[in-house]
Amino acid sequence: MFSFNARKKKLEVQKYLARICDLTLPNYAAPADEERSQERHHRVFPMMVCPWEGNMPCLDEATFVLTKDISLGGIGIIANKKIRSGELLVCLWPDENVSESPCFFLGKVRRNSRIGGGFWILGIELMEFANQEHQNVLDVMRPIAEGLLTPTAIDTE
Repeated sequence: MFSFNARKKKLEVQKYLARICDLTLPNYAAPADEERSQERHHRVFPMMVCPWEGNMPCLDEATFVLTKDISLGGIGIIANKKIRSGELLVCLWPDENVSESPCFFLGKVRRNSRIGGGFWILGIELMEFANQEHQNVLDVMRPIAEGLLTPTAIDTE
């Protein structure tokens, strides 16, 4: 049976969400003192970051984050805690079908801002593909990086 009350409630929700969409931009403008030369593409998937100090990852500070956007030179992330390091080891592993092993990059934090609700937004400039140059150090990161893989139906039972 058709309900005018349910439709009215749904329209109220749509109106509120439309206002939120109108108030937020899909790509935030660069800060006034920064010029962006690369286009950003919205992509959301989990990744891992870990402080990189003295050519070594700080394993006890590795954490999972979500990507916000990607450009050809870097990546924007959203973290649920403040990342205190200026240099990071970034780990991407979108799917075992794409790559047999995780992809590691070394990067520099270019932006680190609190956005409320206990979340932080970071801009990371990726400087180096680390898989080949630092392979012996990165082998210890693989078990942690496996947390990025999508669970299979068998794993969730």
